[in-house]
Amino acid sequence: MDYDLIARMIANWLPKEPWILCLDRTNWKFGKININFLVLAVAYKGIAIPLFWMLLDKKGNSNRIRITNNTQVFNRNHTKQVNILQLFRLPMDGVMILNSTRKIWGTDVYIGCLRRKDCVIIISNERSNLLQDYAKRWKIETLFGCLKTKGFNLEDTHLTDHERISKLFALLTITFAWCYMVGVWLNKHEPISIAKHKRPYISLFRYQQFSFNFRLYWYNYL
Repeated sequence: MDYDLIARMIANWLPKEPWILCLDRTNWKFGKININFLVLAVAYKGIAIPLFWMLLDKKGNSNRIRITNNTQVFNRNHTKQVNILQLFRLPMDGVMILNSTRKIWGTDVYIGCLRRKDCVIIISNERSNLLQDYAKRWKIETLFGCLKTKGFNLEDTHLTDHERISKLFALLTITFAWCYMVGVWLNKHEPISIAKHKRPYISLFRYQQFSFNFRLYWYNYL
């Protein structure tokens, strides 16, 4: 299987404009075996489209990550350790990044907080655009959801051979990209309704399936 050819094909489906690239990993276990993918994708309309990937032989980490809200960190005066949420008193949709680094797990990092329904705590080795970059990067997490539990259930495979599971990932990448592009096209002609929470009633990824089932229902009804 020519993975470079697949990447070029999918790249041709994307608009010819500057891309935002997301690099992240997704992993699961089959028995005692770790399946660990490192994926490079293009952020596009609220999601990310995979271009390249590789299987890692070990677990990996990112340099901009979420941490649990009960993490202990020194207060402003560096006199005692407190729950990290105590550093932030934010209204709904509030955003804050601490000006100086704090030591977490023995490493000096910048800390930012974004409050939605729950508070999201982000740490990074750089302060600039910490939360904005993380929001863009989150699109690849949406991709992983579509490939796994919210879509194709990639985790259910019993494959462990790297070459075979990489081929499966390639097939799902093509299928996912095609489904999403069809959803984008359908949305242009029949826009998705907006729900009460001000988000689309259905995702672009699922829209093509929803639209097909809806038409099939009315065809059978008539």
